[in-house]
Amino acid sequence: MIEQVLEQKKLVPTEETPQRSKVPFIKEIMVKPLPKKFKMPQLTTYFGRGDPYDHMQNYEAVMLLHGWEDAITCRAFPLTLTGHAHIWFNNLKEGSISNFNQLRKEFIDGFLINARRKKDTSYLLTIKQEEKESLKDYVERFRAATLEVQDLQATVAVSGMLQGTRSRDFQKSLSLDQPLTLGDLFSRANKFILSDDVMRHINARNIDKKRKDRDETNDEGRKIGRGNEQRQVPKLKFENFTPLSQPRSTILASIEGSGLLTFPPKANKTMGKFTDAYCSFHKTHGHSTDRCRELMNEIESLVHQGKLNRFVYSEAWRNEKPTYSKKERSEDNRGMKDKKDSKTREKPPL
Repeated sequence: MIEQVLEQKKLVPTEETPQRSKVPFIKEIMVKPLPKKFKMPQLTTYFGRGDPYDHMQNYEAVMLLHGWEDAITCRAFPLTLTGHAHIWFNNLKEGSISNFNQLRKEFIDGFLINARRKKDTSYLLTIKQEEKESLKDYVERFRAATLEVQDLQATVAVSGMLQGTRSRDFQKSLSLDQPLTLGDLFSRANKFILSDDVMRHINARNIDKKRKDRDETNDEGRKIGRGNEQRQVPKLKFENFTPLSQPRSTILASIEGSGLLTFPPKANKTMGKFTDAYCSFHKTHGHSTDRCRELMNEIESLVHQGKLNRFVYSEAWRNEKPTYSKKERSEDNRGMKDKKDSKTREKPPL
């Protein structure tokens, strides 16, 4: 079958074609008999528009695999040409090709205009790792770039990666012990890629945990409590709270008999997870008076109304003790006494 194809293309001598006026190969190539088990493999044909280097490299790889001689490699090559490429082959001068190396040179020169341009070594210096790009993606881009550089030396590639990566540890490793080959360079890079992936996974997990904790803390609808007894955690109404000269528990004790505060109904259940803490505002355990959100909102509202100015922190307060009227001092003392009595009365026995 192959011989018939070759005969049809005037590549082997026959009785009907004693002259080889259209064959560019010398007589020694044409008289070489084909192997008995010769079978032309399926190859991508070349029309004349693609990269000639790619086509030639693919063809030579197949010929090398089958171990065919130089003469057979020459005579089989035109079977991979079509269109303009086949016209080019037919226009070669008779007897001008004596070996495959010469045929390769003629073919590359004939279609060199279609070859991809090779970049110089300075191209690697433009390959930089982006701010949010992983080391793995950067190394893959750099590896692909090295394939476009002609006659690349390992020292140039090491220098390019040293300047392009954002990984400080990888840079330090390359500067202290430079790889001698491209294989060593990418092998070293793979070790840092594994380390980088592990750290990214750990950091992502920590970020997720912090976000989850923050959402649970700020969620207005989050419920806390024991068993079926639950209560929604009140939301802070103010973004910023006025600095106070006294703890909120002290302020509560001072004004709880003044009528300024509206106390919630006494809770008959624990409000919060801190069972040792006691809130004088809710008269129950679960959170402290100073950390009570409802009390913080109430006191801040009174501050905004100008009703608790004497408890607002100021530089003057640091140098002077706050002055109270006799009535206010009496109310404060009674509040502190009521607080102590309330704790003694409300605190459950150990």
